[in-house]
Amino acid sequence: MPIIAISRQIGSMGNDLADELSKELKYKLLTRDLIKDVLISSGFSEKIIDKYDEKKSSLLYQFELDKEKYSHIIKEVIYEFARNDNVIIMGMGGQFFFNDIPNALRVRIISSLETRIKRVIDKYDCDEYEAKYIITNSDDARISFHKFFFNIDIRNIDLYDLIINTDIISLRKSTDIIKEAIFDFSAPENKNISIYRINNQLLLQKIAGKILYEMKIDIKSFDVEISDDGFITLKGFVDNEKDIELCEKAAKEVKGVKGLNRSKIFLNKNI
Repeated sequence: MPIIAISRQIGSMGNDLADELSKELKYKLLTRDLIKDVLISSGFSEKIIDKYDEKKSSLLYQFELDKEKYSHIIKEVIYEFARNDNVIIMGMGGQFFFNDIPNALRVRIISSLETRIKRVIDKYDCDEYEAKYIITNSDDARISFHKFFFNIDIRNIDLYDLIINTDIISLRKSTDIIKEAIFDFSAPENKNISIYRINNQLLLQKIAGKILYEMKIDIKSFDVEISDDGFITLKGFVDNEKDIELCEKAAKEVKGVKGLNRSKIFLNKNI
């Protein structure tokens, strides 16, 4: 069955919808809490994670140094999770990560401000002023988070295959619409292409993790290409020959790497 990536506004019933789909389809649900556990095991403190966690851009840019590692871990967790198929990804850039994955249904759940205010008042037992503040803060934070880490605007409709407005479409009907829609993404050829692309993306993240964060090799403009035969090409710029050797050795140790083409890693003094 296809992957479902859900982006939602606070007060749009997006969380309720994901829970309902997970139960009815028997899909595993990847939430922020699960990703948070992996981030903690990778060395990020809860304090840092909470500071990163969908905050406004003015606050996020205080943590620029950890940005690449943080986004790398998120990508690796999401791609690893997606390999299992039958999964729902909640937020965290899923609509961007799966833009070229043919068996991924990317959904955006929205509602009008008036409806969202009513729902937030009911959920948090607050007044209208407080509800508007909660909604504005949540919207700004989510927009900033995705712009900072993935350089996308989550309001861009081109990121989605399906947009549902729960003002007039009930939770039951929304669930049925998505369940029906996923069958359009279920062709066997779509699944085969998706598995291939997800595995490649996951391998790229594992290679990057090994070289940049485990070995801590200082390599600028780092990139990896994977050929159809499973061989990889490393790219970037380092300060000495030893770092080239270390990059190549580290890459070979990553499970899934079948071999190395000639590296395109150059010394900084030669550019």
